[in-house]
Amino acid sequence: MESQHKSLCCSHLYNEVKSEPTALQENLRALQARDAKKVREEEEEEEQERQEIISQGLNPDEVLTRRKRIRQFDRDKEYVNFAFTVLLSVSASLNKLCVHCAFGQK
Repeated sequence: MESQHKSLCCSHLYNEVKSEPTALQENLRALQARDAKKVREEEEEEEQERQEIISQGLNPDEVLTRRKRIRQFDRDKEYVNFAFTVLLSVSASLNKLCVHCAFGQK
């Protein structure tokens, strides 16, 4: 009975491994389709923005470049704040560890 159970488990695992590349390919295709759709939507939004800027009599290249730089600056600022928070946390943990070591505590 146990040998039959092992053979069923082995055949089940074999079938899983055998079908895994197909599942991975399907997942990859789905992710690529999602990413392509997102890119198309972003391009459409940018084109709409561009048309609105033109209708206001402004240069869309200048305005969009300025907006992109501001967004990147904000992202960079958020990253620096996050990194600083992590460093403070690590520093506090190291200080606690040093205090425990100084008094022979573990």
